[in-house]
Amino acid sequence: METAEHTTINLCGEELDPESKRLLTKTATWAKFLAMVGFTFLGLFIVGVLSIAIVAGVSDSYAESMSYMYDYMSGTIIWIYVCTCLIVSFIYFFPLYYLYRFSVRMKQAIPENNQVALIDAFRFLSKHYAFIGVLTLIMLFLLTIALINVFVAMV
Repeated sequence: METAEHTTINLCGEELDPESKRLLTKTATWAKFLAMVGFTFLGLFIVGVLSIAIVAGVSDSYAESMSYMYDYMSGTIIWIYVCTCLIVSFIYFFPLYYLYRFSVRMKQAIPENNQVALIDAFRFLSKHYAFIGVLTLIMLFLLTIALINVFVAMV
């Protein structure tokens, strides 16, 4: 239950005008669409990775029974790939979740003129961008390390 003190939405000390409300609602709609598409592709990606794991398990047992010269490394590489993909999927879930929660809370805040929901929506949007920013910094760091290794290997 919201109290009567949360009846108007204020941003920077001013009440939001109808155009701002319309644009925030439109933004929330697109954010929800992008989050849902992201969740869908994430689910399909996980199903695909698990399918590869199942096929690799069947192929490994079949190859072992058919050949004395079975290469164990090929199975290991597939499992490393599957585990890496599952870890990436787990990491990718969080920005999608934050984006989805932003859209849901924003769509609640605008029609109800709910300041608490508005703050909560912007909190989720902030978490979304912070997560993407930290992930970008980590990827840039890893890319830099990889490039340094390539240059060192060339010398």
